[in-house]
Amino acid sequence: MGEKKIIGADPWNDPRTARPSESTGFPAWRDNRDIVGNPEYDLVSWVETTDDDTRGALVVVEASTGDVLARTSLDVPAGDVVVLASVDDGMVFFATPDPTTGFPDVPGADIGFWAWSTDTPPTTQEPGRYYNDVSGGIWAVYGNGVEFDDETGRTMTTFPFFDDKPTDFGNALSPDGRYWYGAETSEIVETATGNAVQIAAARERGYAWTATNELTLSGPTMVCSAVTGQCRGPAGIQPNHLCAPYGIDCGANLPVY
Repeated sequence: MGEKKIIGADPWNDPRTARPSESTGFPAWRDNRDIVGNPEYDLVSWVETTDDDTRGALVVVEASTGDVLARTSLDVPAGDVVVLASVDDGMVFFATPDPTTGFPDVPGADIGFWAWSTDTPPTTQEPGRYYNDVSGGIWAVYGNGVEFDDETGRTMTTFPFFDDKPTDFGNALSPDGRYWYGAETSEIVETATGNAVQIAAARERGYAWTATNELTLSGPTMVCSAVTGQCRGPAGIQPNHLCAPYGIDCGANLPVY
């Protein structure tokens, strides 16, 4: 493990309990999406907790220094939550779903993105489609299977994934959007080609992308390659047990994604 440090204000932890999804059995939002990071760009992002213990601004922070690079207010209805999907050198992607719905995917009207590098206010995605994840400008969309769209909206590939337990929003794509993980069938898909590898993972295991091409699984902890599908038991990795109430580990190395 690397050096640990405390940076910035505490992330906002919504005190409400979301209704479990009928598909997955888990709430549609979890505490492992309160903070996202991208090691390629040395960035982390979260929603701050204010001094009076309410939901505050969305921030982008340089992980190595703790410097706040950008901050913006969020116009989110009081009854909705903020679920972070990803951060990169130009954008933060997030969702603002109603926690009482229990849906694992999110309608376009509830998807937000913030061009933090140009200080552009957050805006929302076009309605009409349901999204599974967004990262690195790649969108995973539920349609005829799972469709992978680039930042122009062009569908690059479609993976014939008809699982009745879809992955919860924000958890499937690698930080750069190159790979997508189908937790129910233990398949890692290359989004540009649709090529897939099978990994040796049992259902209901916790997971998190801990590198752009590595997926960490819990119970027991293993690190699996998105390129080869081969898994190994990592030495010295200590799982993050903040997600223990949901039976998952939300990342082995900070920052979590």
